[in-house]
Amino acid sequence: MCVVGGTNEVERKVCRGCPQGSVCGPVVWNMMMDGLLEEIGRRGISCVAYADDLLCMIEADNRKEIEDAGTEVMEMVVAWGNGEGVEISKEKAVMLFFRKNV
Repeated sequence: MCVVGGTNEVERKVCRGCPQGSVCGPVVWNMMMDGLLEEIGRRGISCVAYADDLLCMIEADNRKEIEDAGTEVMEMVVAWGNGEGVEISKEKAVMLFFRKNV
């Protein structure tokens, strides 16, 4: 975790979380998740994060491209979770497909 104030910067390894409902929890979570969101964004994929939920919107010309990009994003999320000590719920992970009417 890195906190910047004015010209000062303090960096610390985060090895413990915040209790659910804590005042600091959302801020700490946002700081942890920021790197993941930046990495996904560099791939040209739009993401929205709210609390501990993540929505990634992938646009492509065909289903295979969407599936490949979705798999890549999920691999990134799982790798991030492993590095941060956060478990990803396989039961809650869902991929939805929408077809554009032409």
